[in-house]
Amino acid sequence: MFEKFGDISRKIEAGMQVWPGDPEVRIAPFASISSEGYSLHEITLGTHSGTHVDFPGHIFEGSCHMPSFEAMIGACLVASTEEVVKLAANSDSHIERLIVKGVTPDIDCIRALVGKGLKLIGIEAQSIDDGNLLDAHQVLLEAGVVIIEGLALQNASEGPAFLIA
Repeated sequence: MFEKFGDISRKIEAGMQVWPGDPEVRIAPFASISSEGYSLHEITLGTHSGTHVDFPGHIFEGSCHMPSFEAMIGACLVASTEEVVKLAANSDSHIERLIVKGVTPDIDCIRALVGKGLKLIGIEAQSIDDGNLLDAHQVLLEAGVVIIEGLALQNASEGPAFLIA
């Protein structure tokens, strides 16, 4: 049984780093306890801000399919990029949920993982693709794989874990 719990999501805060060209995160006071009797803030941000889940409609026009909640809860593996490359190359490996610490795996590695039954992949970067090419998004989302981007993994230990996303 797992004894340690950890939040691997990034805190949403004004001025946080966003993907180039995406809307900036703005948080402004709306009501205060001293004047209205309660505290309330207005938040403006893009759907690609902080830790987020990509779904098919992010890439495929007209697609409104939601990510699989089943894929987002269960046993997973937290692994370094090097370990992920080894898993992808191992013909006997089967992995459903994978959290990658470090550099995002390349497209060939991602294709191999999809072929091994991958249901979810989580990464630290704001996008699983570099630049404007969306190859990894297309391969993963076409296969129904949930993508979690923008994870805060600095305190996450490598090895087996249980994910609730």
